[in-house]
Amino acid sequence: VAALAERLARLPAARRASVPGISATRAESVLAGALVIDVVMELAGAEAILVSGYGVRQGVILDDLDMASLRPRQVRDAAVGAVLARLRGGDRGSNRRRLLLAALAPVLAPTLDGHLLDMAAHAARLVDAGARLDHYGRWSETANLVTTADLDGFTHAELATVAAVLLSAGEMAIPAHLRRESRFTRASLERAGTLLALADDIDRRLPPSRGAAVGGLDRDGRLDIAGMPPMLLPSSLSARCAAVLHREVRELSDVGHPRPRARRPEVAVEFK
Repeated sequence: VAALAERLARLPAARRASVPGISATRAESVLAGALVIDVVMELAGAEAILVSGYGVRQGVILDDLDMASLRPRQVRDAAVGAVLARLRGGDRGSNRRRLLLAALAPVLAPTLDGHLLDMAAHAARLVDAGARLDHYGRWSETANLVTTADLDGFTHAELATVAAVLLSAGEMAIPAHLRRESRFTRASLERAGTLLALADDIDRRLPPSRGAAVGGLDRDGRLDIAGMPPMLLPSSLSARCAAVLHREVRELSDVGHPRPRARRPEVAVEFK
């Protein structure tokens, strides 16, 4: 916090508004707030502090209405759902992409941090909001949306993580400030981003009526996806799985409907 306060002090108020996570309305007061928090942490001997976007007034109202406080996970889910509903005219987007991500992780990245996987799951839902703004630039648009929208229930570190995973999924460079704020290593963010890119590719190939069941990965590089007709994974995505996840994924297929092993699909369709 002290380092952040120093950084803000060196910036004129007009430039503070360009710092990710700081709105134009807070550019004037954010430095004073950072200094107050720094002093409070020093006096309390605290190594970390969690800042809420709500105040005492909201707490009094909730008590008066006998409304129980939602858990942070519920607040985050509701905030993401609200963004999707607002940008997609009530359509909450593809929940299947999130389910596919969750199903792929134990098979392809079993050691991925659970909290990072949770943030990647929110990224998986938010992709539809970015696609509404710019389909071909959906990864960067969604990352920008995450860092500029005031999503309830997320800390700045969590928002930075969601944005970093989205950029990684789109094979874009993750800015240093996002990596620093997310507190996850670049390798971990790239693993989550590759999983998200794979889940997105599978989601767009599967028929709309199919679910999100994922089986095992065999030695031939065939990943079992329920309801998926045999097809090759695009070479670029297959190479990412090998380089980042250290898994050879060459083909998607429903092993419940086996094909002769001598026959392999001949075409890999790549979505843009």
